[in-house]
Order: sequence, then C-alpha cells, then structure tokens
Amino acid sequence: MLSTARAQVAVYPTTTFIEGTAAGVKRTQDGFRTTLATGEVLSSVLLILAFGVSDDLPAPFQV
Repeated sequence: MLSTARAQVAVYPTTTFIEGTAAGVKRTQDGFRTTLATGEVLSSVLLILAFGVSDDLPAPFQV
C-alpha cells in the first residue's frame, strides 16, 4: 500500500519525500512551516502527513 501511495504522489514534479518525525507544524501566510525532531525547519505550500500505528501486544498475544 505504501509503494502504491508513493507512486501516485511521485508523479507530481514538485513532490519531495522526507522521512522523519514532525515535532511541530505551523500555518504561515504562504503555506506551512514544519519543524522536524532533528531541528531542521522546512517550508511548503502544501503538506501531507502520514503516520503509522504500531501495537505493542501483551506477552500472551505476541507472535
């Protein structure tokens, strides 16, 4: 599913994929300012956030 989503978005020439953790996002007059956990600050006109969910199962249910 992830590869399909990336392929669909990648057709737009201005798309950039960034792997990291967003520590904060602020709306600006021109779009968005995103601060990553590393301290790096990115600016963009549009913003797509994707996240994963991970379950930590109790011992009796671990595979």
